[in-house]
Amino acid sequence: MARRVSLDDEVRLNYIHDLRIARGQVLEKAEDFVAIARVVEDLGAYLGVPGGMGKARCKIQKALGLGKDGQALYEQVRTGRNLAVHEGAIARATATAAIALAMKLEKKLMAGMNPEHADNVRTWMNRDVVVAQGWQTIAQARKTMLSRGVSVLPIWAPRLKGDAFGIPEIDDGSYYPVRDTMLIDLLRNGAKTHDRLKDVVPGLVESPEAEPMREAKLDAKISDLLEKLKNLETWTVLVTSRKGDPDRNLARAVLGILTPHDVLAFERKTPERPKPR
Repeated sequence: MARRVSLDDEVRLNYIHDLRIARGQVLEKAEDFVAIARVVEDLGAYLGVPGGMGKARCKIQKALGLGKDGQALYEQVRTGRNLAVHEGAIARATATAAIALAMKLEKKLMAGMNPEHADNVRTWMNRDVVVAQGWQTIAQARKTMLSRGVSVLPIWAPRLKGDAFGIPEIDDGSYYPVRDTMLIDLLRNGAKTHDRLKDVVPGLVESPEAEPMREAKLDAKISDLLEKLKNLETWTVLVTSRKGDPDRNLARAVLGILTPHDVLAFERKTPERPKPR
């Protein structure tokens, strides 16, 4: 008897997240289209058909309904995967098809979710976020930005207060953005690559134009968040938890990050109007 599995919201969310990460890898390096193929193969294995994209095709089609264009993309990626072509025009064409297939699979997985969950920050946030640490040097922060393809690193800046004995205590704090342009300005104005962030960031945080990063809770609604941000040209929102991260001496742990790119595919469902009798 075949094993029966269900694509509940938790499973759907996991594969949506994996496909997004794989898409990012392919965008950075076209030859990595195999990253998307591996996620598709893993989805097929979860549905009970291990052994590659070829064997999993019918099962995935039945579970998600890819349509004719989706099936054509699937076949193109499967062929490229089997040919093991990683250079030239064929690899680039396969990478383009793989990205389109991943986006279609994400949309199909999202469509089957509970509407309340689909409108949740947790569903859309990028979990692969790097937080800068005060002990890190400018060189390390720069290397992280270059290797991860990001232009902003959040850093925790505690707010201090004095107690009755004049001993400073941490009184919460905020995350501030360490931007690539900031590092460039620091180096141009005399900072050294071996300077630690905790020695140079306070000056950035205390500057008049410095603003803490926006934060959102894990259960916040994307539709509400976008409404609040609609007049901003660009934005970055950290998804944080009040439980904190004691290992890093953080009052609020970072669970994910949201940018306009992350929610580009969000479509707010509007209730259908009742048909006239």
